Amino acid sequence: MSSHAQEIAKRMLDVIVSGAAMILLCPLLALIALSIRASMGHSVLFRQTRAGYRASPFTVLKFRTMSEACDSEGNLLPDPDRLTPLGAFCAAGVSMSSLSCGMCSRRDEPGGSAALIDGISGKIHTGTG
Repeated sequence: MSSHAQEIAKRMLDVIVSGAAMILLCPLLALIALSIRASMGHSVLFRQTRAGYRASPFTVLKFRTMSEACDSEGNLLPDPDRLTPLGAFCAAGVSMSSLSCGMCSRRDEPGGSAALIDGISGKIHTGTG
């Protein structure tokens, strides 16, 4: 199999696996989104830029897991003090906030299903996959 054919096959597999994972995880993601909306009352997602294939940046949509709580001087509180219950759950080892990484393959950006798999394991994808 030629190198070009292997790249096409890998890309097709990335899109199929990440698409299937998104469909299977949809109910869980909807529950998380509703929980965030009910507890925080504003946008459920935020954008974060990460390094992807060959260090090219790509945007990831992540669930909000911290409030915007400030001290009396208007400075943000330390991260542990701003964690929501969902944020504490995620910090305990279940990285649900990164599950939306699979969306990058649907938008034809580097990262693909490798970013989704890394999001489930809690590791950040910055390699060449």
